Amino acid sequence: PKVLEKFNTRAWVCVAENFDPVGLTRTILQKIRPASSFINDDFDSLQTRLTEALTGKTFLIVLDDVWHDKKDTWEHLLKPFQYGNHGSKILLTTRSEKVASVVATPELHYQLSLLSADDCWLVFLKQAHLSTDSINPTLEKVGKDIVKKCDGLPLAAQGLGGLLRGNSDVKSWNLILKSEIWEFSDDMVNVVPALRISYYYLPSCLKRCFV
Repeated sequence: PKVLEKFNTRAWVCVAENFDPVGLTRTILQKIRPASSFINDDFDSLQTRLTEALTGKTFLIVLDDVWHDKKDTWEHLLKPFQYGNHGSKILLTTRSEKVASVVATPELHYQLSLLSADDCWLVFLKQAHLSTDSINPTLEKVGKDIVKKCDGLPLAAQGLGGLLRGNSDVKSWNLILKSEIWEFSDDMVNVVPALRISYYYLPSCLKRCFV
């Protein structure tokens, strides 16, 4: 409710690795003005329309999972956002420190910490469709040992919890505990494909560690 009250214009866009300034500008416009069509507009026209849409508005724009780190491109893309009201915000999420340094000044960086063991356990339970009241003590002990292997990474806890959803067999849980998550196929757990982009951006010397 506080967000709805403060920001009269809002948009959430997943950018991912396929960074396209024209497509990104168009998507933001479509989120802000869903009743309009911008299919045939070029970049300059889209930027003009976005400027008009943001002028005099207090906006919150979320650009999620960004990997593009070319400063010139960002400067062109973000020009329309300077016309919003004071208090407008752009929230950008990224796993790349270089992206963060290009887009924002250091004092505006927020480094997210890993999950605590308790929070990681809760994420795991939620994905497994279990609760602290419904899980038996034996399964709980094995489950917490599995969660330790997640090292506070919510994506790992989410993937492993989903893998064990509907399965209350202690032997199956022990098999997961004693195996390596990297051996799971993509259709079994979503950890590997979700982290593939992180692998792509690793230095070549580190990529060899995963061969």
